[in-house]
Amino acid sequence: LEQRVFKLIAQAARTDEGKVNRDTEYVRDLGIVKSDMYFQLATMLEAEFNIKINFQKLRTRTIGETVDYIQTLVPA
Repeated sequence: LEQRVFKLIAQAARTDEGKVNRDTEYVRDLGIVKSDMYFQLATMLEAEFNIKINFQKLRTRTIGETVDYIQTLVPA
């Protein structure tokens, strides 16, 4: 799950997948500050994992926080 999230975030941020890890910060490291980027990411994650995301809860600081949130939504 974690690697799939990293890949989607790298695609959304148009960056190298190698730059994305649990400690990567959206604003500081990827420059993602616009709501439309978060919306695009939420849409991609919903499609990938067949889940429904609370947009406000997705607005996390780090990629690791996003992974942890997605894990709460994906059935074990």
